[in-house]
Amino acid sequence: MAEGTMGGGAAGVDRRGPRVRILLVDEDSKDLQLYRSVLQEQGHVVDCCATFPEAGERLERAWYDLIIFSEEGRTFNGQALLERAIELNRYRPVLVLTRFVDRRTYVDAIYLGALDYIEKPLAPPFLFPRPGRRAVRMPIEQRRLGRRFFGAHERE
Repeated sequence: MAEGTMGGGAAGVDRRGPRVRILLVDEDSKDLQLYRSVLQEQGHVVDCCATFPEAGERLERAWYDLIIFSEEGRTFNGQALLERAIELNRYRPVLVLTRFVDRRTYVDAIYLGALDYIEKPLAPPFLFPRPGRRAVRMPIEQRRLGRRFFGAHERE
């Protein structure tokens, strides 16, 4: 094993805590590389892709703790991905990033289950702050608590 890592869980654990497995989807290669490097630097496992169809395929084959995708147009092209992600696991947080804030897309994304809808461009400290990496960990912990307290009472 690599120095500073310990076994455990699908994503593993390192000395900073459990590693979060993230699916990152962005058509803008510069943004994709920037966000990927920041998240990996923080110890997360990041799986990247540039298209929604590719992301949908990966979502079907692998488990992710968090999904972050960029919506690059005024139409909600990522809607099917968001719907499928929530269908597979309604407790998994999904963050939608966009350059074109559109009220209808915002409402649709939140209604369908996105945790947040955030305007780009983002400085890495805004979305991925170093102290505690709360922007990544907090949504995951909130969903875990919801699943723990409410999941046992819900039947699908």
